[in-house]
Amino acid sequence: MTVPKTELAEQIAHEAEVLFNAPVIKAVVGQASRCHLCGRVVPASDLKLFDEHIRNSKPRLACSLCHPQRSSL
Repeated sequence: MTVPKTELAEQIAHEAEVLFNAPVIKAVVGQASRCHLCGRVVPASDLKLFDEHIRNSKPRLACSLCHPQRSSL
């Protein structure tokens, strides 16, 4: 005779299956920073300054996909 699963047991089994099938996140090696526009984590060397004309503000960096002058980078 089998015991019926409770909702919690079913949820745990479902979450275990989802975690098992989840994609592996690759670690970023070296110094990494976040793009101020899209939020992606990229190597710091791939980020370029933008909004440099605003005085007294922190420098903002954008990745090559988001930078306003991406066609010339």
